[in-house]
Amino acid sequence: MSKEANAVDSLITDPSVILITVGILMFAVTFLGCLGALRDLHILLKIFAWLMLLILVLQIVAAVLGFFFSGLVSKTIHQRSLNLGRGGHATFVIFIYYLCSNNAQREFRESI
Repeated sequence: MSKEANAVDSLITDPSVILITVGILMFAVTFLGCLGALRDLHILLKIFAWLMLLILVLQIVAAVLGFFFSGLVSKTIHQRSLNLGRGGHATFVIFIYYLCSNNAQREFRESI
């Protein structure tokens, strides 16, 4: 297995961990903004604005990296789907993923 594939398989890049972490961070940031607006604290509003700008930049970077490494991500998702087995929620997730791919019908039929 290549170095990049090991990085994708690590716990840090697990989608559930990423979504939970992003959700907690977004809650904290929006709470700062709400508290700053309610109490009219300019420093909290400035922190909120800078954090929102940082999040925007990070999202743009993630989109660019996702575009450049889309082949690796596609290959890894396909390998994980074969390891999960066929049936249940895994098949549904594979189906949704392949609906969004370029060769949706052919690739989904091959994965089942």
